[in-house]
Amino acid sequence: MDDFYNSTDDVSTQDAVDETPGGRTIAKEFLSRCHRTRWVGNGSPSASELGTIIAKWAGFHGNIAAVDVITAAKELGFICGRSEHAIFALIGVNRDDVAARLAERVEPSKPKEENFFKQYAREHGLRTNGEGETITFMSATTPPPPREYAVPGRVPLRQVTLLAGAGGIGKSMVALDLLCSTVLGSDWLGSKPMPGPAIYLGAEDPEDEVHHRLADIAAHHGETLAELFANGLYPRSYFGEDMTLARFDSDGMIEPTALYYDLWKTACDIRPVIIVLDTLSDIFGGDENNRAQVSAFVGLLRNLAEAANCAIIVTQHPSQAGANSGSGTSGSTAWHGKVRGRMYLRAATKDESASTNPDLRVLEFMKNQYGALAPKVTLRFENGVFVPEMPGGSADPLVADQRSEQVFMNLLDRFTRGGRNVTDKKGTSYAPALFAKETEAKAVNLNSKALEGAMRRLFAENRIRVVTDGPPSKPRSKLVAVRP
Repeated sequence: MDDFYNSTDDVSTQDAVDETPGGRTIAKEFLSRCHRTRWVGNGSPSASELGTIIAKWAGFHGNIAAVDVITAAKELGFICGRSEHAIFALIGVNRDDVAARLAERVEPSKPKEENFFKQYAREHGLRTNGEGETITFMSATTPPPPREYAVPGRVPLRQVTLLAGAGGIGKSMVALDLLCSTVLGSDWLGSKPMPGPAIYLGAEDPEDEVHHRLADIAAHHGETLAELFANGLYPRSYFGEDMTLARFDSDGMIEPTALYYDLWKTACDIRPVIIVLDTLSDIFGGDENNRAQVSAFVGLLRNLAEAANCAIIVTQHPSQAGANSGSGTSGSTAWHGKVRGRMYLRAATKDESASTNPDLRVLEFMKNQYGALAPKVTLRFENGVFVPEMPGGSADPLVADQRSEQVFMNLLDRFTRGGRNVTDKKGTSYAPALFAKETEAKAVNLNSKALEGAMRRLFAENRIRVVTDGPPSKPRSKLVAVRP
């Protein structure tokens, strides 16, 4: 299927069989009893498939031609899917509904008063819940399931989260770092994402630039670019290409593009933990100030998040008013209202850091629908990556301790992923001695003594512990991180 479009466009009748005498009338009568869909997809039958079903419904010997089905559908205003051959064109009805119409022909209909709701819904183009007579309410027989996050306390799973930031502030780099931490199962700005695959679609930067950024992030994590891809990172640059996921027709109805359906299928195959879409202006073919369009678009993304069991993060540029107010918002208030999470990356104010570094950033968590807001994080740019900047500046002893603890935890994560077990006992596997030889420790002048102090504090804070495995005759101990 090449595209999805309204039935006012033409469908090629190449390779279609000749029209069936009376076939168009029969097809029109059958389709008039069916519910329309807003778009075609995997649940929609082809014109050829419908021709066979309609013929059976009418007691017709042979099949109704595909061209008759398409013509009848267009006359009734149904959506049709573009196809090079008419027999493959999808018609804007649902297979389950078609099966129900066929059953009505084969089996006696219910009395009119019992079928009132179905009749009313069909006449008014409404969807029904089952038979339409009852509403099924939730049950209290089971406890509510735990809330799930792609990033604990920051990014809800199966929901849409916005990441706002002015152009050039670094939001794409922060988002890419999150995806790399996700596929590596490592720390991201003081929190550990759910490990798993991740997808990045970006339209603002060419592939070479995305490549450079990922290489810098991989080096920061002590890994190679190939390791990121091998662990399930799927980046794609749409720089200079159309990345629109949905547009709106003249009646204001949302129309997903072919790319949306491609992303849907790919995400359901890959099952990523997070999808990042960079940026909103490149994927939304509507009016950002139109509440109805905003609601429909967020709903469309949420459907994708539900289907692929992932979180979706959309980057966004704030309006001038949103930047001036510190809210980071843009367009209709429906953006903030409809998404379940929202983050804002901005420049740090003078009051937020004693450092003289003019390039400090603050990642602020503006909304978490399902819990308390996470504390904001001050960031500094270091070797192509934004890393946490502790309050007070690097000369502060408390800051130095916190930084050494962060380096210790990052290196412990990397060693664990690589199957290199370390211990708290002095010897060939002594963690502080091994970590002091790594690039991350050398970059901030951390020796084994400083890392030993970090290890003691991490034990006291219950952030690391010793576990023992192996046979009783030869037990082996190793350090592991304690995660919330």
